[in-house]
Amino acid sequence: MMSRSKSHWQPESFSHPSWSSYDGPFLEVWNKWWNQKGKGDKLIAGETIALESLAGADLMETQGKFYIREHHVRLYEHLCERATHMRCGGVVLSGQPGTGKTYFLFFLLLKKLAKGEPVIFSPDRRQVLYFASGGVQWNKDITPFDLGPLIPKSPLDRTWALINSDEGDRLSPPTALVKAPMFSVQATSPRTSRYKDWVKQRNADTSFVPRWTREELSQVVKLASELPNLSDSERESLIDKAISRWGWAPRDIITYLCGEEDKLETALANALFSLTSSRLLDRIHDREGDSDDKLSHVIVSTYKSSTTNKVVLDLKSQYIAYCAQQQLDFLHRDEALRFITYCRAHRESSALAGWAFENYCNFPLLDAFYLVLDHENRHAEVVVLQITISLTHKGSAKGYPFLERLKGHLQTMDAKRLTPVDKRQKQPTWSVSFAYHLVVPSSEVEGDRTVTWSFPGKFPESISGPVYIQVVSSQVPTLVAEEDASFFDEDDE
Repeated sequence: MMSRSKSHWQPESFSHPSWSSYDGPFLEVWNKWWNQKGKGDKLIAGETIALESLAGADLMETQGKFYIREHHVRLYEHLCERATHMRCGGVVLSGQPGTGKTYFLFFLLLKKLAKGEPVIFSPDRRQVLYFASGGVQWNKDITPFDLGPLIPKSPLDRTWALINSDEGDRLSPPTALVKAPMFSVQATSPRTSRYKDWVKQRNADTSFVPRWTREELSQVVKLASELPNLSDSERESLIDKAISRWGWAPRDIITYLCGEEDKLETALANALFSLTSSRLLDRIHDREGDSDDKLSHVIVSTYKSSTTNKVVLDLKSQYIAYCAQQQLDFLHRDEALRFITYCRAHRESSALAGWAFENYCNFPLLDAFYLVLDHENRHAEVVVLQITISLTHKGSAKGYPFLERLKGHLQTMDAKRLTPVDKRQKQPTWSVSFAYHLVVPSSEVEGDRTVTWSFPGKFPESISGPVYIQVVSSQVPTLVAEEDASFFDEDDE
């Protein structure tokens, strides 16, 4: 690889009046890292780097430290190769807030400083810092004219511009930082409006943050500034619970470990309030599209596959998937009931009303069965559910053989688990009974109406049982699901 030569176009400092001398916390970073090739050799995967001067500012959440991932090293090598191609204007690194994109920019900054190579770093739209042999300068209203001296003689001389896009900033980065001759590296959330224009104009690449590994999470959470005093086993157990509830983003996991789960719950509740199935499907279909912040950051996880390098979309965690399902269940039923109410006012719409009711009932219930088990008396009751809106329902004989097979299975369901002692004691087989529930809307049984369930053909005596009418209210109760949600609650022990 060619070595970088000293060129007159690389100024020790800018003389243009728009640039000012900088004496903030990044000056100490420059003092300790500029042209320190020995330190640069230590920027390897698995290392934790301390930048004490940033502990009260840009790296406050991690006590002025950041953890180097294997992904950082591999992506840096890829960027070095892409920067040699003048037609490539740079790379966008996309990922949800809290997944470590800013850490990668700090890694790149130190790589450049340790080599003694000038670099531009924009921690936010309000300031642009220029690091060179003469120190650090800053510019708050940068224009392409301010970067005129950085025109390269060759691709090896291109100055990198490291751009961190704020979470709340919906604008593209300053134009000067994504114009030629810069090699721009922008870290941003999955909102294409922040980068699509310059990516298209400059033929830039787009990459996504891969999901953190379990081992990496164990290391990065130790850097949290407000982490409670925990033993290693306690901390690891809490990390597992945090992943199950909130996903793999380090910031969410640290928030959970610091006892601030209420912040995560509030953000989730706000996101679920505006969630619809159509919005979720749109996000899934348009994987790299301009996503809604609440949906993309709180409910959906976007990351790069470790095997195919393609973009993977998933719900962030098991708990969030459960909450989203509950919300969509409620919306589907609410929409179906409104549709039924509308159709019942018009006689010609009765078929549509029937279709809506079938969907309304079938979504939570299905044409199904459930079991009531009495282990003490070794008895199983099979409750068969059939949903209809007809006053006279003619069932199907196709279910008879299935129910008979089910009965045979239940009678001997624990035979394989019997011990020799149990077999000598001749444990009795399970007795099985059946009950049939015809589910109908409450409007069908009002007044003197009679509902009939006609069983076809010869009903097998072996699966016979009482028949009941089960009325479904037309009012959707408030969805609480406390018992189901308790599955995700922590034990108090």
